[in-house]
Amino acid sequence: MISDLKKEYIKREGVRKRKRIIIVAIPLGIIILILAFVSILSRPKATCFDDKWNGNEEGIDCGGDCIPCEIKFATELEIASNQILSVETGNGISQGIFRIKNNNDNLGAKFRYEINLRGSLDENLGSFSGQSFIYPSTIKYLIESKIDLPAVDIKKAKVDIFEVEWFKTDLKPTKLFSVSDVKMEEITDASQLGYLKVSGKISNQTARDFSRVEVVVVVYSKTGQLLNVANTSIIGLQSSEIQNFQFVWLKQFPGIEQVDFSRIEIYPDALVE
Repeated sequence: MISDLKKEYIKREGVRKRKRIIIVAIPLGIIILILAFVSILSRPKATCFDDKWNGNEEGIDCGGDCIPCEIKFATELEIASNQILSVETGNGISQGIFRIKNNNDNLGAKFRYEINLRGSLDENLGSFSGQSFIYPSTIKYLIESKIDLPAVDIKKAKVDIFEVEWFKTDLKPTKLFSVSDVKMEEITDASQLGYLKVSGKISNQTARDFSRVEVVVVVYSKTGQLLNVANTSIIGLQSSEIQNFQFVWLKQFPGIEQVDFSRIEIYPDALVE
């Protein structure tokens, strides 16, 4: 049998070994933690606003954990033109027509906008706001069809675009829809003298169903000047379906004698979610 003295010796020796292990392990653990901390600090990381290509970025401050490079370097939406036209001369009603251009080849955008009207002394005459969308490499018309001011009183119309949400797509309105049988005519019925009517057909070229399709109608003068822009819509255009559309202007349509009946542009559009 092991004597009590020997048992006590073995016990104390075990305690000493454990202490030695602890004494060695603690500094070693601290060294390992320090090395790991230094490694973490020295490792290149994706900081999306430091003007450096680091971490898992695919370009400077883009790609990987940062914003996609194509979106970061997207060309801003352009205000191609803006016009204020008289639409009811006698009643002092005007129309705002604003052309937005997207110069990006593979990016569409959803956006909000605000239109501010200014007078001759730069005073605020009113504002309009809304939201819209645009596909790659296309023109979008924003229309304020009834402004309760004479066009001559509006000296400047400023368009601001904000909250732009880019999305990748290869779609364009011309891939989604086709237009046929377009006809423009002046209605000469005695009770409707002076009315101008545009009609045609819109074909859904996709396998998608659209709850609503916007249709923009652009009218030019015989000298090539933009005379008027109108918008209407088709409700419920199913896959591969063809529907008729038409738009009739008020009899106060100004300059109907200037209309070029051989030239009219139709732009159907709908957002694919």
